[in-house]
Amino acid sequence: MASNHSSTRMNSPTLTDLAEAVPTALPVASVGGLNDNALLRAIREIEELGRHVDALRVVTAGKLAARSRTEDGPAGPAARKGCRSANELLQRLTQISSATAAARLGLATLTRPSTDLSGAPMPARFDHVRAALETGELGVEAAVALTKNLAPLQDRVHPDALDAAERELVAAATGTSPDSSVPASADEIRIQASVWRATLDPDGLEPDEAHAMAKRGFRLGPERNGLVPVSGGLLPEAAGRVKRLFDAYLTPTTAPAFLHEEELTDKNATNDPRPKDQQRHDILIGVLDAMARSGDTPPRPVGRRIRTTECSSAGSTTARSTPRAGRSGCGPERRRCRHHPGSTTRADGARPRRAEPLSPPE
Repeated sequence: MASNHSSTRMNSPTLTDLAEAVPTALPVASVGGLNDNALLRAIREIEELGRHVDALRVVTAGKLAARSRTEDGPAGPAARKGCRSANELLQRLTQISSATAAARLGLATLTRPSTDLSGAPMPARFDHVRAALETGELGVEAAVALTKNLAPLQDRVHPDALDAAERELVAAATGTSPDSSVPASADEIRIQASVWRATLDPDGLEPDEAHAMAKRGFRLGPERNGLVPVSGGLLPEAAGRVKRLFDAYLTPTTAPAFLHEEELTDKNATNDPRPKDQQRHDILIGVLDAMARSGDTPPRPVGRRIRTTECSSAGSTTARSTPRAGRSGCGPERRRCRHHPGSTTRADGARPRRAEPLSPPE
């Protein structure tokens, strides 16, 4: 019996054997010599290998957490190793961040099968995700994006509806959906999962939507070193539209668009000389310029003119008008005394009973 067990171990490679075999299969120094087809094939195979490794990372982290429960006291591995939690022990073992450890542990909790009080096996809370992870078809990022959106609904939505959403999202992420055989990226799964969440539980999202609506915005900061910083937050639907706009111009099959004059030396250029961030900047400005020329934008607002009255101690006054741009409508003509900021007079020196309209600046 012992010899059979020993023979099985000798015939099956250990994880150490696999880790040592990876540099032999594809040395890092040899990547630069791969042609395009070989490089694409290597990227796909490496990612497939990585998904299998990630599945093992999640499962082992979950098992570590299950054995390190605080109710087990000092008997758990975390306590025996002098750690406060499974997260801390996982960090020490793997040198990962606490956020990465928390993501693995959280996903493990949602995809770990359990047993009922009688000891009968029960499926995981997200069993379709678990199955796709174990086969290496689903990546951890997509799994986290999916479960993060659907997990809050488990006590609010009918199990059949939630199961249908999970099944559809897993199919989209693995390329097994009848709508498309191309696997969706983790970002696309995150957007699709948020749509499913809003569809399944629209009332539950009202506080989030109200918060997002209140916080949405786009701001231009003060100019610094020839650049104006932008900041703010977009609603997911708005961000999706912007992303699709950029993607339409940034595809490799699209010729470089919205180039500056100095970049137009080669009009038949197929390679864009600008970094992606510069391309996005120029695409946005180009689209806004095209919209401004379309005639659908509102006319430029009329400015206001503020007339300042300068007075001297001798009582003489000099009036001048200063236009102010960016204000809608036409404001009153007023004269302010620089030596008497609180006073406002007309040209004849009398206080007006009401504002006098001033014609727009030429």
